[in-house]
Amino acid sequence: MLRKTLDIVLGRQAADYLLGAMPQFGGNQYQKIEREMIAKEAVVGATVLGQAPAGHTRQFFCLDNHTWIWNEQWIDTHGKQRSHQVQYDVRPDVILKRINGGSPLKLGDQELINFDQAVSRYYHEVATKVYGRSVVTA
Repeated sequence: MLRKTLDIVLGRQAADYLLGAMPQFGGNQYQKIEREMIAKEAVVGATVLGQAPAGHTRQFFCLDNHTWIWNEQWIDTHGKQRSHQVQYDVRPDVILKRINGGSPLKLGDQELINFDQAVSRYYHEVATKVYGRSVVTA
């Protein structure tokens, strides 16, 4: 996760230099920092999917090099906690999604376009709002 983020924000060469100069973290410290950064990215990432319905909390984030998560939670009219999670698995030849842990489904044409746009906005917004960097997108 840290490697991916540094590559995006700083570029590959600067990330290589920085990671070579950084002291190695212990496993627990690294995992704590990684969770904190994912949480910050998830809050910003939620905004790229549009405004969440009233009473919903939303997260959208990149978990690792090939996994994206969109999660929403809310309380229904009967007072029961509800959640909806979509996991996107990005592969070289296809993007698969699993809704609430179900069977994987291939993204269709418009869904693929929407996902691509959301990921592009995510990288721009996260770089700017979480890491204080500007990103030029093509």
